[in-house]
Amino acid sequence: MSRRQKREVAPPRPLTKKQRTRAEREARMTRWIIAGTVAIGVLVVGILVYGYLVTQVFPTRAPVATVNGVPITTADFQARVRHYRIVLKEQRDYYTAMRMELDPTDPSTSFMLEYLNGQIRQIESMLSDTYATMLGKEVLDRMAQEEILRQEAARRGISVSPEEIDRAIEEQFGYDRDAAMAALLTPTVSPATPVTAETALTATVTPEPTPVSKEEFDRRYQEYVKTYLKPSGLSEAKFRAMVEASLLYDKIRQAMAAELPPTMEQVQIRYFSVSTQEEAGKIAERLGKGEKWEDIAAELKEAQEVTAYASEPEWVTQGFLKEQFGEEAAGTIWETPAPQYTAPLAGTDGRWYIVQVMGREVRELESWLRSYEEQRVFQEWLQVQMATVQYSEDWTSKIPKEAGSR
Repeated sequence: MSRRQKREVAPPRPLTKKQRTRAEREARMTRWIIAGTVAIGVLVVGILVYGYLVTQVFPTRAPVATVNGVPITTADFQARVRHYRIVLKEQRDYYTAMRMELDPTDPSTSFMLEYLNGQIRQIESMLSDTYATMLGKEVLDRMAQEEILRQEAARRGISVSPEEIDRAIEEQFGYDRDAAMAALLTPTVSPATPVTAETALTATVTPEPTPVSKEEFDRRYQEYVKTYLKPSGLSEAKFRAMVEASLLYDKIRQAMAAELPPTMEQVQIRYFSVSTQEEAGKIAERLGKGEKWEDIAAELKEAQEVTAYASEPEWVTQGFLKEQFGEEAAGTIWETPAPQYTAPLAGTDGRWYIVQVMGREVRELESWLRSYEEQRVFQEWLQVQMATVQYSEDWTSKIPKEAGSR
């Protein structure tokens, strides 16, 4: 462009005061519109996020039960219920497949068919809507017990290592790492017995059971994750926590068993068991007239109709008496001096008993009785702890309707 042409270009005219005012007003309005649009967008997003939190997140974090201040969340509870239902459905399908392989016209299969049909009916009942609350309570109680075990383990300084959990899971799917390693290290042919053409043809080989390989374990575990864990919403970490709780159960029970004294006060008893109060009254009357216990016992043993029987003498604890006869009858037996016998007592099984206390002393527990006492002490402790669990008033409304729903 020449200098002349540049001079011919008119310089821009300055805006008038009115034009400047209008431009400023339009700029302010533009900024307000942009700010308002952003604010509305933020508000809409906030409402959507809040709605998602209220409908999806907060309800799943709400506790269905609390164990000494530790909540069991709705999300964890629902995942466990769905997992349990999937397990039940798989069991039902397994029994159904077994039933289909049997010939219903073959008399030899009638017992197995009856058993399978009973198992299928029981599982279908557990999966029904009428059983939903009972199933949910069963799962919730189990989760509460697991939390109780974790807290007791922490109090006692008991722990489960990750390797112990790994091994427990491996064994659950049929893999024993020690057996697998031993199988790899064990030679298939003994060096002390050389193999010749003749021995190879005549020897009868009986192979040892082959342990599940690591590859097979991995396949089974991944199938479990795909079939059971993912559809239920139960994470692998939560599944490992379940396995951990089962290991803690054994360790805490063993710790409590070690605390049980080697000797306990016991009574030696024998008893008559009959089906009616009238029969018990007749036996009591005969004893009252001086007939020997042994004579009545021999008579009952020889009787054609077995409606009554006499037990052999045994030493038992007070806890075992409560288990066998019930709280009230056990109290009467425990207070009866030797060698007297009780009046007819109603048992918890609907039968009637006359019990003779033959002796009383502090003595060492027999192996079977010690096993019983170990289990009784542990279960009574667990029952006391379960009484402290606080259940939410609306926990039943949190039970998921279907196993695969999320």
